[in-house]
Amino acid sequence: MEYATRGNLCDHQMSFPLHDSKDLIIRAKHVKHDSPILQLIPSHKFVNDLSTTLVVENALKYWVLRFAASGSSTMQNSSGATLVDIHSPTWDMISKRLRPLEDVRFIVITHNQASGSAPSLKADLPRYGFEFFVDEDGELQSRNMRNMVVDVIQSTGTILGLVNQLILRPKLQVADEYLRTVIIPDGRISYSADRHHVRVTIAPEGTQVTYQLYREYRG
Repeated sequence: MEYATRGNLCDHQMSFPLHDSKDLIIRAKHVKHDSPILQLIPSHKFVNDLSTTLVVENALKYWVLRFAASGSSTMQNSSGATLVDIHSPTWDMISKRLRPLEDVRFIVITHNQASGSAPSLKADLPRYGFEFFVDEDGELQSRNMRNMVVDVIQSTGTILGLVNQLILRPKLQVADEYLRTVIIPDGRISYSADRHHVRVTIAPEGTQVTYQLYREYRG
């Protein structure tokens, strides 16, 4: 069974097919002959293929999905940025560096082919307001903290057992100084035994996350 509007809405006829699915199906067809049929795709259909931030925060309206029957489908926004597939090795490699700080469901990674000299791979953490990019040396550099990159050594040697922290180091080493920045999120704290140690996790909640910054200095 299918219902349709008597009149047109912005030169489109709207129809509402009723199937066994619980999802409301909404279709629109332009009055022009041979025009394509448009169908609304419920946002929850994208849950396992897109960042939760894009799905839950209703941000999909700013993106255009280009579906390819053969080959790779893409999603781009108005600035030309293309979403990196969350099932790809590239997404996994970058998100793995940021997982100690942010749940992977809330990480958005994009690639901009028309960026020219600007960094092409970018990782956004919308809940924190953080942005990182892959620089010319292949390091994950922060846009919020100038000349700071994600350190490959994610340990301060003092805050033992804490899982959720991200350590940044200076891009360039100055003399013997070694000033690193430790980012620790605010959130729900839980702990468990890990052999002879304690494992502490912090689970940030909500659409905006607060955090604490600590400096590590070695002279």
